[in-house]
Amino acid sequence: MAATIAPVRMGSPILRRCRRQILQSSQRLYASAAAKPASTSTSTSTGRPGNGKQGSSPAREPAMRTAEARESALRAARMRRQAEREDRQSEEAKKRLESEKYQKRYKTAARKWVSSLIALPILLVTSYYLFDRLALGHAQKSMPKTPPNHVDEKNA
Repeated sequence: MAATIAPVRMGSPILRRCRRQILQSSQRLYASAAAKPASTSTSTSTGRPGNGKQGSSPAREPAMRTAEARESALRAARMRRQAEREDRQSEEAKKRLESEKYQKRYKTAARKWVSSLIALPILLVTSYYLFDRLALGHAQKSMPKTPPNHVDEKNA
């Protein structure tokens, strides 16, 4: 038996919790990016500011904060798309299950209908002959018996 995915509704507690966590992490990241003081350290051996290994220049610090904020927004969008994809899959699974239930009911009803269409003429004819014999008193029809040595005229 194939495992089915439990449907997750759009207003489900799991989805609300996921969205709330995404929103909170984005807000923390934006708040921490805005609150970080710009560092004035330079890199060690080259004397050039900001090669990204030991420290960064004041000009690169806002860019890093912006990049982190953008990464957080992208992560939130990916999580939202994944939640939407899971919602679509659960809705498709639910529709598929409903369709299977409908098909099962339809096949059962169709089988009963065909059986009744086949049985009805047989019932009508046999009930007519039984009524004719029992209520009206007519004799049962029988096959005529032929003598064993009788030869048909057609075959002779």
